[in-house]
Amino acid sequence: MGDEYEPFDFNERDLEAAYNPYAKRRISKHQQIYGIWADEEKSGSDDEDRKRQKSKQKDYTQAVHFVSGDAKGKAQDSSYEESSESVRVTTSKKRYFSSSKSAQSSGFAGLRQTVQEEKIGTWEKHTKGIGAKLLEKMGYRAGQGLGKSGQGIAKPLAPVMRPGRGAIGLYGPEKADSEDATAVDDRDSTAKPAVTKRQVASWRRDSNVEKKQRTVYKTWDEVVQEGGVLKKHFMGTAVSSKIIDMTGAQQKVYESYEEFAVKTKSAREEEMKTTAEAEQVFNVPELVHNISLILDMTEEAIISSEKQLKTVQDQSWSLRYEQNMLSESIGADEVQLKRLTLLDDFLENFSSKCASETVSISDCKAMINRLQNEFCDEYKLYGLSVIALSHVLPLLKAYFLNWDALGNPDYGVDLMIDWRTLLEENSNWNGSSRVADLDTYHQIVWMTWMPSMRKAVQKWNVREPEPLLLLLELWKAAIPSWIMENLIDQFIVPKIEKETENWDPVTDTQPVHSWIHPWLSVVGDRLKPTYPSIRYKLGRAMQRWNPGDRSAKWMLKPWKDVFTAGSMSSFLNQHVLPKLELCLQGMVINPANQQLDAWYNVMEWLDMIHPSTIASALVRHFFPKWHQALHMWLTCPQPNLSEISNWYTGWKSLFNEDLLSFSSIRDQFTFGLNLMNSALSGQLKRDNFIPMPIRPPRHPVEYMQPPHYVNNLFPSPHQGVSMPSSFKDIVERRAAELGIVFLPVPNRYREGKPVYRFGQRFIYIDRNVIFMQQSFDQWIPVSLEQVVSSAFMPH
Repeated sequence: MGDEYEPFDFNERDLEAAYNPYAKRRISKHQQIYGIWADEEKSGSDDEDRKRQKSKQKDYTQAVHFVSGDAKGKAQDSSYEESSESVRVTTSKKRYFSSSKSAQSSGFAGLRQTVQEEKIGTWEKHTKGIGAKLLEKMGYRAGQGLGKSGQGIAKPLAPVMRPGRGAIGLYGPEKADSEDATAVDDRDSTAKPAVTKRQVASWRRDSNVEKKQRTVYKTWDEVVQEGGVLKKHFMGTAVSSKIIDMTGAQQKVYESYEEFAVKTKSAREEEMKTTAEAEQVFNVPELVHNISLILDMTEEAIISSEKQLKTVQDQSWSLRYEQNMLSESIGADEVQLKRLTLLDDFLENFSSKCASETVSISDCKAMINRLQNEFCDEYKLYGLSVIALSHVLPLLKAYFLNWDALGNPDYGVDLMIDWRTLLEENSNWNGSSRVADLDTYHQIVWMTWMPSMRKAVQKWNVREPEPLLLLLELWKAAIPSWIMENLIDQFIVPKIEKETENWDPVTDTQPVHSWIHPWLSVVGDRLKPTYPSIRYKLGRAMQRWNPGDRSAKWMLKPWKDVFTAGSMSSFLNQHVLPKLELCLQGMVINPANQQLDAWYNVMEWLDMIHPSTIASALVRHFFPKWHQALHMWLTCPQPNLSEISNWYTGWKSLFNEDLLSFSSIRDQFTFGLNLMNSALSGQLKRDNFIPMPIRPPRHPVEYMQPPHYVNNLFPSPHQGVSMPSSFKDIVERRAAELGIVFLPVPNRYREGKPVYRFGQRFIYIDRNVIFMQQSFDQWIPVSLEQVVSSAFMPH
């Protein structure tokens, strides 16, 4: 290789120029002067390269010399990418040759590296500079360190040049090479001559002597464990992992970890290999390649055989596992076959018995019980409960064919309870309208028990509810709830409604509640549609009623907790309260011969009518006459004040605590006391009696809660009051009579109508219709009766 050799491979400078072509470069003096008119041959990097090569001018008159491999390696950037074939050859060389230095390690290149003696500053042998004098004055001794204790260094730290352009630490520890031991200052006559590196290591064994090469033998298991170079996999290619190396000037992509491990050897180790290490004693490339190829093929054959063996072993194990699973499956199928054979024989025997008509209901029960115990899985899997439909259903139909349900209500109850335990899977209705889709037990009940019950309900007398109620109570545990509800909705309730329409309270001696109320706990709210008809008929019967007839209360009291509070209050105010007010109006107050029958007739309704309504009627119809009688007695000649006091105390004792809790009642008695006091003082005259003004009673604190019944919704026709001018006046008067707050809410309107506060509710009136607030933005039309009943309920 001569000096005219020009390499064509890419170095780092070429890559940098390719990746960054617009990098800023130093402008030469020639370019600064001429600018864009500068000659092309004098611009660009040619001028810089020419400057760098001035010190490298070649003398072609001299002999040809060879360049050291070490120097060439430092001048060029070593490439890390090699082909897989070169990797095999290199690996094979290491098998046969030692890595020690050969005899050629000190070739021609070594002759060119002879160290020359330094001649710089030799004139210092005969004189001393000012620096040396100053150092001697400060205690410096030649060959020793600086400082008081000699711990300083005599020369500055030399920078170490990194071999390549890799990252820090890529080429190992960056330390300066150990230099030859320098001689002491020539000015010191006692200094020893310098000792070279060759002289120091002259006592060692000569490194040029060839070492004996050693052959390494590997077993089959070691070759299989190492895996070979190519790492090819048997029966498919393994999934490769790409590795991207971005530590160098350009990114490098490796296909596997093995390739990365081979191609990323330390550049420092490659550069430190000398030409002598690279060249081996025995260098026959063709033979080495053939031997390496034979070794690789042998290794791959071994690995392939090993993998084939493992594959065959895995297949053998899989086949054995599959054989065991099939054996277990065959065994389970044989057991299942035996069970199915036994089940088939059992069903055949039972079918033959049923065909001969020698089987009974108890035999069928025992058969179903045995199926559920011995063949539980098959019973659920194949739905064997349908056997009961084909064998048990005809027997149960014959069993209930002539059953008198009302006369013998407990007939077959225990039997059906047992069948329900055996056959029923779900007690709820599945929503199907087809009988065939129902539960097995439900089908049996529907086709055997229900026909008998329909006949019984058709014969049943509605005014005698006890037999049918007893029948339903006994069968409640044996019959599904939805079938019982169907019987009530389709047969019992319609018959009760029909009988209610035919009932007449005037001609019938049996009250309607005697045969309706027993059903309330069974039918619930299903009979509510009959309540308006019942109230209408009761009200029609009350037209001829006299308060002295106590049968009316006996007829109405059972409905007190059945009708709603509003409906009951409306009924009493319309049909009972006017008769009670007439009774009070016709009552005669005679201290000499007082008759209290009318009084007791009115007081008897205190548990039905709210006390506030009774108190209002007493204030309007009783106390004016009572005050008049007291005034006449007090103004008669020589009144007996003791008798008058006893008469006053006797009347007051007739009022219970509920009535006396109203301030209007207490005011009436206070007015009587004032008359008595006026009589004692002589101020009471016969002709100047002024009756107490009538005002509605006010609710006490305990009656501010919702009353059980809210009464007196409409003014009595016998009350001497003026007719209201509008519907709002009617509402306002009712609120005043009941002591309910009725005030307009300031600045609040609904659809242009003012909003009023009625007790604890908000209402507005539009076209004589009351709208009550139900929620934040929901207003519903209600009657005056509903407003009064809900006035005490919190919103």
